[in-house]
This record gives sequence, structure tokens and C-alpha cells, in this order.
Amino acid sequence: MVKESPGRNRKSSALRALTPREREILHWIAEGKRDSEIAAILNLGVRTVEQHVRTCLRKLNVETRTAACAVVWRSRSDES
Repeated sequence: MVKESPGRNRKSSALRALTPREREILHWIAEGKRDSEIAAILNLGVRTVEQHVRTCLRKLNVETRTAACAVVWRSRSDES
């Protein structure tokens, strides 16, 4: 029997706490887009995108955009 680490469960539940817009922002971050590019794609202000990014990082309990993408990637591979 394989035990899941408590950290992994927290990350998965954090992903569920993200809004659809926050997940969309993370998608574009994972595609390598800068905030200004994401703002143009989604027809938002750059400051709005920056706020979404900060909220995503806080909800996922990570410090960088790269770490946030890693959490999303791991959660998707766990689902398969």
C-alpha cells in the first residue's frame, strides 16, 4: 500500500480552490507567457493578471510561477 504525503493532499485541495480564471492564468503561465501577454490574450489589465498570479501562488502555497506550474503538472499526473 502506498501512502500519499500530506503535502500532496494539501496541494490537490488547493488546486480545487482555484477559480476557473486562476486555472486559466496558470495554463498560460505554463505556456511560458508573461503577464502582459496573458492580459492581451484574456482581454484583462496587466494588474488584474498580476493579482490573479499572486492569489494562485498564495492558494498553492508556493513562491514562484515555476513552482505553481509544477503543482498543477503533478496534480494532473496523479489523476491519470
